Amino acid sequence: RINMKTSGSMLVAGKTRSGKTTGIIALLIQAALAGRDKFGSLIMIIDPKQAELSRLPHTFTLDEDGTARKILKALWQFAKTMVERQQYLNKRSEQTGNAVKWWEVGMHPSILFIDEYVSLRSIFPKRADKDDPSYSLDEFDGVLKRLVTMGASAGCFVIISIAEASVQEGGLPSMIRSACSTK
Repeated sequence: RINMKTSGSMLVAGKTRSGKTTGIIALLIQAALAGRDKFGSLIMIIDPKQAELSRLPHTFTLDEDGTARKILKALWQFAKTMVERQQYLNKRSEQTGNAVKWWEVGMHPSILFIDEYVSLRSIFPKRADKDDPSYSLDEFDGVLKRLVTMGASAGCFVIISIAEASVQEGGLPSMIRSACSTK
């Protein structure tokens, strides 16, 4: 059991076929049972493998040309929702004179699940293309850092699934690893 009121974003590391994705899906089902709220809560799944998860609703996978532009666009949409939720909480806090928490106003958790993080990260070009300067590894890392470090106060959480070896070999930037409060 994980208390989302006291948790932050999560890092799930384990060997291949160890049950990482199955365990995370169990958490997502619990969140889905709460339903949507009027504040834009959502459950978003990123599946760069185009495997079984890619067939679920609210799942984003690679574009037909093998790039991850749709995935990056989905991350920015999740970030936009996070900002809108935080703005609402800030206004309520100003009105009441006290800090207002996301669960106190009836917000449900919003969860972004990134399966096979290292595989996804490897798809982004290290340098932005002249025709599409917003599509790069820096852009991906930037939005993800923003979500992981700022999301919990708005009830927006990132769950990152990563192969155990990738954590040791530097597949996950240390700043993101450190910002995940549940490991």
